[in-house]
This record gives sequence, C-alpha cells and structure tokens, in this order.
Amino acid sequence: MRENILVGFRPAALVSMNDRLHWSKANELRKLWQDSAFWIAKQNRIAPFEVFPVEVTVVFTTKQPNRRRDPHNFFPTVKHLIDGLTLAGLWPDDDSTHVTTREPLFVEGDGRSYQIILRSEVAT
Repeated sequence: MRENILVGFRPAALVSMNDRLHWSKANELRKLWQDSAFWIAKQNRIAPFEVFPVEVTVVFTTKQPNRRRDPHNFFPTVKHLIDGLTLAGLWPDDDSTHVTTREPLFVEGDGRSYQIILRSEVAT
C-alpha cells in the first residue's frame, strides 16, 4: 500500500454546505483551499499515482473535538482540496475511478491545521 500524508495550515475558514456565501466570496475560498493543496503536494514532491482509486481522507484539527457537527457538511472543503491535488497532477481526473473520499474527520489540535491522507494499493 502506498500512503502519503500531507500536512498544511488552513488558508481560510472551512467551507460548509450550510454556507450561503456570495459567489465572489465562495470563489475566493475555493481558490485558497485549492492553492493550499496544490502547493503542499508540490513542496512534498508527491509523485503521480499509478494505481487507482486513491482513497482520500481529510483530517481537520479543532480546539473543540467534542462539539456536535455534521462532518459531511464540510465536503465542499474536501472537494476544493482534491481539486488542488488534481491540478498538481497526482491523478488524471478526480472522478470515481481515480479518487474515492472518506468523510472528513475532526481531531483535537490547534484548530489551524489539516492533514490529507492519500492511500492506494501498490501494483503487483
């Protein structure tokens, strides 16, 4: 199994499906999250994956780990991160044959960082 763990700092607030943002603000947040994932992948020199699908898990740190939240509401943030990794060339497309996603996780921490865990089977 191939596993890469990318660690970054939140470039902006998490994007939730409950947000009702003006299109220009939503676009600004999308770009910040995409750029964050793109540059983390480039800085870590992550090689393109050759075996698909790649399973993606995003872990957000929070100062309130026991707070009630619906993790699936934060899939817009996960989508923006995956789009950034697609732009970085880790896979040809982010469709279901290349990428699968798990529900985002929230763990106790500084509330400013996140991890992207990438896993795929190794070709035999």
